[in-house]
Amino acid sequence: MRPGEKTLLSDLGIADVVGNTHYFRRDLPFSLPADWLLMANQKARLDLHYGFARNLPHGAILLVKVNDETIRLLPLDQNGGEVLPVLPVSFNANLLHPGRNTLSFEMMVPGNPPDGACPVRRADLLAVLNDSSLTIPPSPSMVLPGLAAVLLRLDPSGVIAPEGAIEYKKLAQDAMRIAAKLAPVTEMSGTVRLQVVGLSDFGLVPFEKTDLSLNTVQRVLFPLNDPPQVAAEPAPGGTPAANGRATSTPAFTLVEDADPEAPGQPEDPAAVGGFVRDLWQSFSPSALLAHEYRLLRESSFVGTSQSLPDWLEGRRGQALLLRPDFTERGELWLMLGPGVAPEAIGEALNRLRVASMAQGEAALLQADGSWQVWTPIRPPRMLTVPDAGGMRTALGNYASWSPLLFTLAMLGLTLLSAIPALLYVLLSRRGREER
Repeated sequence: MRPGEKTLLSDLGIADVVGNTHYFRRDLPFSLPADWLLMANQKARLDLHYGFARNLPHGAILLVKVNDETIRLLPLDQNGGEVLPVLPVSFNANLLHPGRNTLSFEMMVPGNPPDGACPVRRADLLAVLNDSSLTIPPSPSMVLPGLAAVLLRLDPSGVIAPEGAIEYKKLAQDAMRIAAKLAPVTEMSGTVRLQVVGLSDFGLVPFEKTDLSLNTVQRVLFPLNDPPQVAAEPAPGGTPAANGRATSTPAFTLVEDADPEAPGQPEDPAAVGGFVRDLWQSFSPSALLAHEYRLLRESSFVGTSQSLPDWLEGRRGQALLLRPDFTERGELWLMLGPGVAPEAIGEALNRLRVASMAQGEAALLQADGSWQVWTPIRPPRMLTVPDAGGMRTALGNYASWSPLLFTLAMLGLTLLSAIPALLYVLLSRRGREER
């Protein structure tokens, strides 16, 4: 799709959307350029040409969604039986992101009565014509640095095993299986390399360009199992069981422990002193200032101020996707945990590539197939110098990325612009006094 131009659904190769079930959903994919970025409140527009059946039950609705965000709820229980005039639907363009996006139509038609069986209808319930159109506002050539911009250029041929790997043969097979599930790209493909490594070859990853250590990655991807519970040996003179073996300690408790606050239980002075000390440290002026500074920093920018090792602390996953060097735009590393299926990795990479949340520099794959993304504080980057109109849009992106920083910058410029006027007043006043 070309931003700034009205694009019919038929131009995207989409036929009429026809729904004839009481619950119906259709997702229509479309793509935006990799250097398209709008973070302010510009409006995009959907000109919707649709119709629905007559006499649908009360409560029948149609949800129009963009990237799973509802932009319009339309009732379908009145004025049906014909194709309606084109309905303009505006929505925030910042719901969109570079690469693959989705326009969805979700219809729900209850029974009549609602708790009754849904009757069979001979007519279609919904029709969205493919002369409906999308108009996306243009943007200057900008990117929000992170994995998303890199993954958009990752072609299956770029998934490889690093040369010199100890388990090169196995890793090469895993890379081929990951690439088989990875969707191909057509724009700027073949310029990104994703190197797949296992535990034996984690040393090949250039950790020196990050704050990570090999031990940190091993704790995340190879968590130690709890030691097995071994039954305690019975005390001498223990009660033998009926078969002559001693009974083991039961794994349950039927008697409550003594309440430490009950009368007659002396308090531990060390515990009381530690509690008071922790309470004082939590409410000390330095702790409160540090807390407020951290909140201000977290709310002032898009991203987190945590370092990658701090962010990974306490997390567990199956694979870690990392770009060790932020300046290397085409170099990615994928570290695999034990027992993870390469096919599942490829499908998960597809989901990460189309997700707007991938604006980070590291991503941890969870056991349920979802990703957790580490997003450091990094401003948008202009790829080319825009014209006067594009400069206003670019400034809007920077203001949306950090309203506080943009406000301080504007305040600084205002003060600087007032300095010449102040100097003129002072110099002219001095001249009049000398005369």
